[in-house]
Amino acid sequence: MRPIESRLYDSNGSTRLAISQTSYDSLGRTQCIAQRMNPAVFNSLPSSACMPGTPGANGADRISKTVFDAAGQVTRAIAAYGASLVQDAVTTTYTAKGVPPMRQKNSVQTRR
Repeated sequence: MRPIESRLYDSNGSTRLAISQTSYDSLGRTQCIAQRMNPAVFNSLPSSACMPGTPGANGADRISKTVFDAAGQVTRAIAAYGASLVQDAVTTTYTAKGVPPMRQKNSVQTRR
């Protein structure tokens, strides 16, 4: 069974301090992970971790998204998904044999 939501409570176990939410694609791969930032709406989260919730005093939700190609290989890891400053944290291309010849990390290319 894959986790969909994890919660952090205070020492009394009565107040939720943090919630992270995970969404999966139709093949069961992790698609998005969201750290929800607005405690006022912890009881009414979006149905998908890929969807930003209502921002609060702690700012907007922190969402990361993973993109796969048809072969199931990770091609992009996106940070700040759904925010105004979306960033490709990692971009990978593959050869016909499925080998990543070039990986781009934070806009700087590195050879493998």
